[in-house]
Amino acid sequence: MGDDKRWEIPGTLVDPSKGQRDSDPIFPGMDGVPFRGVVPDLKESDPEHLQPKQGCRVHVEILDMNENEDRERMEQIYSMYANGTAIISDEERQWMPDRQTWRVFLRWADVYVYNPQRGV
Repeated sequence: MGDDKRWEIPGTLVDPSKGQRDSDPIFPGMDGVPFRGVVPDLKESDPEHLQPKQGCRVHVEILDMNENEDRERMEQIYSMYANGTAIISDEERQWMPDRQTWRVFLRWADVYVYNPQRGV
């Protein structure tokens, strides 16, 4: 089919407020959800557009349960789900008789709070 290059999604469609950063989560966060990016100096008098927003980063993974690394990854994702910092939106399992194992398709998102860019 010629060129297999995927269509690149513009960053403004993924993060319109430019407030979400791909940084490590910062705890304690807000309402049990970690912060990403700069933790704001919150004031109750801040206007709505400056209040922290909740976001999520979506992941799609195919895990092979014969692989230790994939099983550990599955445990990590489900621990995040149990702790309220991840959402699992789809899971499909397929038995692979030739390998005597399960292959798992998993669509999930990690949830966080971020500081919208000042002045937006």
